[in-house]
Amino acid sequence: MLITWILGKDIVGYVRGHKWLIFGTLFFTSISSLFAVIPAYLLKPFVDLGMLAKEGTITWEIPWISLKQGTLLGFEISKRVILQGVDQRTLLTFLTLIAFGSVLLRSLCSYLGSLLGAAFSTKVVNKVRIDLFERFLNLHIGFFHGMKTGELVGRANSDLSVMQGKISEILTGIIEHPITAAVFILYLLYMNYKLTLLMVIFVPAFAGVLKLFGKKVKKHAEKVQENTAELSQRYHEAITCIKIIQGFSQEEKELNRFREEAVELYKRIMKWYRWHLGLGPLMDSLSFLSIPVTLILGRVVFGHTLGEIISIVFAFSKVYGPVKKLSLINNNIKTLQGSMKRIFEILHTPSEIMETKQPVYLQSFNNRIEF
Repeated sequence: MLITWILGKDIVGYVRGHKWLIFGTLFFTSISSLFAVIPAYLLKPFVDLGMLAKEGTITWEIPWISLKQGTLLGFEISKRVILQGVDQRTLLTFLTLIAFGSVLLRSLCSYLGSLLGAAFSTKVVNKVRIDLFERFLNLHIGFFHGMKTGELVGRANSDLSVMQGKISEILTGIIEHPITAAVFILYLLYMNYKLTLLMVIFVPAFAGVLKLFGKKVKKHAEKVQENTAELSQRYHEAITCIKIIQGFSQEEKELNRFREEAVELYKRIMKWYRWHLGLGPLMDSLSFLSIPVTLILGRVVFGHTLGEIISIVFAFSKVYGPVKKLSLINNNIKTLQGSMKRIFEILHTPSEIMETKQPVYLQSFNNRIEF
C-alpha cells in the first residue's frame, strides 16, 4: 500500500480503520490535479486566435478521442469544433469563463482533499497518542529509571506534533504533485514530443540534488528532536527541584547549563534550515536553465507560434512546480521518519514484567490472616 511504503510498516495498524478517508483524499486530490492543465491549453487559442488573429469570424477546435474499429489501439485522435463563426470578443469571453470554472473546481477539490487528509492524520496521531500513553502506564519501572522524564515528554509532545503536521501534507502532496507533473508532461508530449524529450537531460541533476538534501534533512531533523527533548528535561528538573536549586544558590549554574544547551539547539536547527531551505533556490537555478532552451528551440527549430510557445513554457513551469514541491515532500518524509522512529521505539519496547499465559488469580479476602 502506498501509505505503508511512504510512512513505514509501523503505521499499518493505524491506517486500516480509515481507508475511506484515504480514498477520499486521493480521489479529490487526483481530480484537482487533472484540472490544472486546462489553463495551460487555453493559452494557445487565447493568444493566437483571440489576440493575434485578424478581425473576422473564428473557429476553435480541440483535440478529441474517437472510437474507431480497425485501428491498432481502437481509437483515433481527431478534432472537435467547439466554437464556429464567432468574433474575438466572444472567444476571449468563452475562454475566460472556462479557465475560471476549471480553477474554481480545482480549488474546491483541493480543499476537500486537504480537509480529508487533515482528518486522517488527526485520527492516526490521536490513536498513536493514546497507545503511547497506555505504553507508558504498562512499562516496567526500570525503563523510566534509564530515561529522562523531559525526553519522554518531548517525544510525546514535539514528535507527535511533527507527525500530525507532516502526515496530511505528505498524503496530499505525494498524490497531487506527481499527477500534476504527469498531466503536464503528457500535454507537452502532445504539443512537441521532441522538445519534451530534450528537456529530460535536466532530470539526473534534479534527482541527485533531491537525494543529497533528503539525507541531510533526515539526519539533522533527528538531532533537533533529541536536543529539544534535552531542553524539556532541563525544564522538568528545574521546576521539580526548584527548592533545592534556590536553597543551594545554584540558579546561575543551572542557567548557564541551560543556555549552553539552548545554543546547541539553535545550531542544530540552523543546520536543518540550511538544507531544508537551500533546496528551493538551488532547484530554481537549475530549472531556470530550461526556459531559454525551450524558447530558442521552440521558435527557431520547431517553428511554433507565439501562443504555442507561451503555452509550452507555462506547462514546463507547471511541471517544475510539482517537482520542486516533491523535493520538499521528500524532506518532510525524512523529518517525519525521524520523529516516528523515536515514537515507535517506545511503543516497541518490551516490558521486563510479562504476564504469564495462565496466571493464578488471588481470591478475595473473606476471613482472617494467620502467621
